[in-house]
Amino acid sequence: PVPTAFWMAGTALSLSMTASAIGYGLLGALCCSLFVISIVVLIVSVAYLIYSIMDMCGVFDEDEFAEYDKMSQANFNIVIYSEARYAAQQMEESLGIPFIEMMRMYHIGKIHNQYMSLANAIGAVFDDGEHFEKTKKAIDDFKARHGEINFAIGEFLNADSFELAWAMLTYGFSVSEIYGTVGERNFVFVKAIAKLSPDTKIFSNLSPTMLDYEPSGKAIDVCIGNDAGYYHAGVPTVDWNEERQPFGYAGVRLLFEQLDEALKGVGK
Repeated sequence: PVPTAFWMAGTALSLSMTASAIGYGLLGALCCSLFVISIVVLIVSVAYLIYSIMDMCGVFDEDEFAEYDKMSQANFNIVIYSEARYAAQQMEESLGIPFIEMMRMYHIGKIHNQYMSLANAIGAVFDDGEHFEKTKKAIDDFKARHGEINFAIGEFLNADSFELAWAMLTYGFSVSEIYGTVGERNFVFVKAIAKLSPDTKIFSNLSPTMLDYEPSGKAIDVCIGNDAGYYHAGVPTVDWNEERQPFGYAGVRLLFEQLDEALKGVGK
């Protein structure tokens, strides 16, 4: 009969819709489970990465951890990299440990003055005469081999671009171009550079006009910093941005060693 046929059709449709609903429900539950699993895997991976880094640093080594534990017993901290200044400030505020900040410099006279200031601050006596003379000789020997080198100095390096440029000028070299950001802390070097080398040009890597940059003026003999090397393709370049950061007299000597290596076989 017709009513029976309608009833059977309705029942079939109802069963079909129920099956579809169950199917979508299972699919949704599966997707949700996969999402949760992926989040858990991500968290575990990040945790393992952090653990690996801390393990490499010796945090989980008993002797090394004991050394970390002693950090809070320090009388003062020495900051030799500006990015660590805020950590030192926090330790001063929370633990009462003062800090002394020492700039990474490449002018050996300023390096000497800075070490003497540190000695006075902690009531010690430093004799850096041997290191001073050794570093001065390395600079003089480099100049004797290569003459009056003309530099382009970049920003992405283990140095303040302007302090390094000023130091090179005081050693008798030329600096035609500096790529860097002028701020309150390095403006004093900008003024000193202006007195020694008024023709030195300062460029900002942040400026869109650098897209149209073209080398001009005196030819560059060697670049320090990979951004300077980018603007002067084909010119010998010392990147000077290793993770192990140089400091003091040893840093100056290492820089001139790498410059000497970069210029080997290059005729002027």
